[in-house]
Amino acid sequence: MTGRQPPAARGASPAAGTGGASAAARAAVLRAGRAMLLLLLPAACAAPAAPAGPGQPAVRLSASFGAGCVARGAAVFLGEGRFLTAAHLVDGSLTPPACDGPPRLALLLGDRAVAARVERLGQSEVDPAEGLRYRGGHDLALLAAEEPLPALPGLRAARPCAGDPGPGRPVAVATPRRSARTTVVAQAPEADPAFGTYAELQLRLEPGESGGGAFDPVSGCLLGVVSHREEGEPGTRVVPPAAIRAFLAE
Repeated sequence: MTGRQPPAARGASPAAGTGGASAAARAAVLRAGRAMLLLLLPAACAAPAAPAGPGQPAVRLSASFGAGCVARGAAVFLGEGRFLTAAHLVDGSLTPPACDGPPRLALLLGDRAVAARVERLGQSEVDPAEGLRYRGGHDLALLAAEEPLPALPGLRAARPCAGDPGPGRPVAVATPRRSARTTVVAQAPEADPAFGTYAELQLRLEPGESGGGAFDPVSGCLLGVVSHREEGEPGTRVVPPAAIRAFLAE
């Protein structure tokens, strides 16, 4: 599976009450023209993922929009039963038009699946040329567990770093599929400033890693949430700390 989801993914406004996009809006996303490779993993392409455990601050996340309509990615633990993930995993923007159900979310913690709900979503929009985009670069969703979390050693609460990472900054990436070291290549602003700026990592991440965390390897603070790859670019873009702080403060 290549992870092309879809060739132009850049946004749909959430449908009232569900946090998902309408079928018409999702169809527009599928027709849009700019390639953006979003790193969610459809169920049909699912591969084994490492469970959360010692030293693993990201957990697996599944979002089911109906039979055969399941997206898989990751979420970062913030403490007090709350998690941060990529909005495109849970807002329905990238599900096929036939997948109209409200999402059923499960955080996979050790050998338990914990139900979760969406508390806040980044605002997505569709542009005919650009595709799926998020206001302020907030490809983010705040989730709340709907039941007590099991005790998992090493599942520590993350906090956004004080400043955005510049080029050359070391980064420790943690998703349920890997733990790896890389560096920041550059800041990557959108053409329209209303849609924010991402930080681009040198490391190429793969489908199933959306929503994973990029951390400072010394302090452990959160440097970014894995968002997407741009067509033709080798690295991966993450939502940086300033955007995360602004989203959480809304």
